[in-house]
Amino acid sequence: MIPDFQRFLRGEVEPLWFVGDQVIDLKLDGVRTGGAFLLLEVITGPGGGAPQPHVHTREDETLILLEGEVTVTIGDERRAVFPGDVVFFPRGVPHSFTNTGTTTSRGIGVVSPAGLEAFFRELGAPKTGPERPDRHEGPDEAAFRRAADRAGMRLLPG
Repeated sequence: MIPDFQRFLRGEVEPLWFVGDQVIDLKLDGVRTGGAFLLLEVITGPGGGAPQPHVHTREDETLILLEGEVTVTIGDERRAVFPGDVVFFPRGVPHSFTNTGTTTSRGIGVVSPAGLEAFFRELGAPKTGPERPDRHEGPDEAAFRRAADRAGMRLLPG
């Protein structure tokens, strides 16, 4: 049972170094939302992101860009996205995003329903301090594909 009101403090979030120099900060996971959604902050260095086209079969994603500039591709459409823009990535539609700016981008993501946090936890490494490693290379391609399969994600040729 989820209480009517919950407040989560900064120290209660779960930041992860993701592949490359990306940070995925799990703000509210499915446990805290009763499976309704995952709320995360995504921080991406220049050139980083999820540049390989992929399809989610279980969830929709929404990105609210707060800082920086990214380029998104949804289906056959490619667009630049700037702070204040909101992008919806519907399930079943190929999509990708890349930080095409010269500074770090930061956005809030909403994934509905929850569940994708297991993918991020499996492939990420806990971020325990402010230091930023050069890169978190993550697993090899075969392990990445297995994790994607478990998450109901199809990776497409890029």
